[in-house]
Amino acid sequence: MGKHLVPSNDPYSLFTGHYHAITYLEGAQTRLAILVYVSRRGRLPHSLHALVEENLLARMPCDPLGDTLHYSASRGIVWSVGPNGKDDGGQ
Repeated sequence: MGKHLVPSNDPYSLFTGHYHAITYLEGAQTRLAILVYVSRRGRLPHSLHALVEENLLARMPCDPLGDTLHYSASRGIVWSVGPNGKDDGGQ
């Protein structure tokens, strides 16, 4: 975290730091919403949209380099497309 606070003249470094911060925040909020959903329903949500319907999230969680974060209930994971902008299925 400290390295993101150090000024840099490299625009790519600033971009990736910003991307990572937003992704971590969106991911953490989503994970907490999933945990609350599981505590209420006893199962994982079928989609992230269910978290919005339950008012656990105000909106679909954004992916800074994509549309929204991706989610697989069967695998129990949430992921971002990453800096290359390609969806690798959460690998």
